[in-house]
Amino acid sequence: MEDRKVWLEKYGLAVIIAVALVIRLVFILAYQKPMEPDAEHYFSLANSMLNGTGMGGNITRPPVYVFFLAAVLFLFGKNVIAVKVVQVMVSVMAVFLTYLIAQKLSKDRWLKLIAAGIVALDPYIIFYTGELLTETLFITLLMLTLYLLCSFTVSERQRVRDAVVIGLVIGITMMTRPVILGFIIFVVGIGYVLKIYSLHRLGVFGVLFLVLLLTLMPYALRNYKLTGKMLFTNIQAGWTMYEGLDPDFQDWDKHTAWQVAMRVESKDMDTLANDKFFRNKSLRYIKEHPGEFLVLCLRKLYKYWRLYPYYPQSQLYKFIGYVFTLPLYVLAVIGAYYFFKEQKRGFFVLSSLVVYYCLTAILFWTQIRYRVPLQPVLSIFAAAGIVGVAGKLSNKNAGTGNI
Repeated sequence: MEDRKVWLEKYGLAVIIAVALVIRLVFILAYQKPMEPDAEHYFSLANSMLNGTGMGGNITRPPVYVFFLAAVLFLFGKNVIAVKVVQVMVSVMAVFLTYLIAQKLSKDRWLKLIAAGIVALDPYIIFYTGELLTETLFITLLMLTLYLLCSFTVSERQRVRDAVVIGLVIGITMMTRPVILGFIIFVVGIGYVLKIYSLHRLGVFGVLFLVLLLTLMPYALRNYKLTGKMLFTNIQAGWTMYEGLDPDFQDWDKHTAWQVAMRVESKDMDTLANDKFFRNKSLRYIKEHPGEFLVLCLRKLYKYWRLYPYYPQSQLYKFIGYVFTLPLYVLAVIGAYYFFKEQKRGFFVLSSLVVYYCLTAILFWTQIRYRVPLQPVLSIFAAAGIVGVAGKLSNKNAGTGNI
């Protein structure tokens, strides 16, 4: 028995990586369907780059995933399967990074393997390796950001060179999905309030934000040339904010009608005017109907954490919800308690991401797809839950009664 434990500890990660790789490769080869509209747009922009026209006048899609697609298409030809295979490799890196984060934050020898194993088998993460969307690349970049930020936070010495690397990685991650910008402001701000970060290291974070700004600057200058405004992210917040105010979001036909009405209302507007119009309209609605907005926020939060989507209705989605997602939630809640006891600083970073994503869910249009980047974090907490409960049961059986 002890030999088996030693073997697992020594070779467990390699086995998990291999399993993650095989499952994802089998999935992308077996699962074939037409591109959805978002994927078609990214694919079209990538082809435009290869044709020498760049991203044209587009300011609604962030650039990094477009560059990623263009690079793969340049190297392997216009082959969608090749893109998916590369995404498999990227997704496997997310499994490894989950292992590294858990290893950095916990001394337990099994927690890191369990966390990586859960991510390796996560059906949502596996699914998005087969879609030409930002999820797979973004999740891996987000895990890299979390690993660097966790290492930075738990370290006794918060060095300038570490801040430089974090600023660069966050900049690249933000140009994949801009939602991450608010997170770094949120976590640093709350960190100072809770005294996780000391005021005498304020200069280090100044360097971080300076590097982040410099990383975003080429994209901002490109947008300035197009629009006359320094836009550091793509423009879509106003639209998604107002789309999220649809009271009938759980009904696909009614929500489609809501989107059609939005398009008709803004048909003669350019992108910037469209964004400003719907942002102002959203803020006006929130100001005039605070009670309805609060109820809508709670409903959207429920939607965000649902076990399965409202649509499409599918027995497979329900099965995944009850067999995978429900146990993940229960174990993550239990594990958060154990994790907080062992590593408060690491818990702060990971839980801050969860809280921040909940805030974005209630402010903008949301769906289960937008929860997928949190799955590795939930997996780390769930792994802590498994280890914590197993340890408690082991101690109880030994008659110690200790956790």
